[in-house]
Amino acid sequence: MEISSLEQYLNEVEEQFHTVSQALGRGDLAEIHSRSAALQQLAVGIMQMSDRLRIEGSSGARLTSRIMELSRDMSLLRENLLRRSVQVERALDVVVPSPAKSTYATNDGPYAAAIRQSGQFKVLCA
Repeated sequence: MEISSLEQYLNEVEEQFHTVSQALGRGDLAEIHSRSAALQQLAVGIMQMSDRLRIEGSSGARLTSRIMELSRDMSLLRENLLRRSVQVERALDVVVPSPAKSTYATNDGPYAAAIRQSGQFKVLCA
């Protein structure tokens, strides 16, 4: 396996990363899901490929810096996905509000609490 094939594979990962970022910007959930799954497969592939290939020299330093930059961008994408999920949750709370507190009594007081036996009376008589 050559460094050029690793560079080509890294180009595919970067391209897929940018499509996920664009889909996130548009808010297209189906595309975010499909593109993220493809990006995940490419990321796994590049990790397996880099494990098999020993990279040294100036080309290795260049590839390492590209991978580190992509790693930083991935963490930013992850943060943006989390922000988007919070926005969706808040919008969902506006559209479908959570139910108010129950109007019925809770098990906090002695009248609505379950019966607890002390163990003193072993026979119950009427």
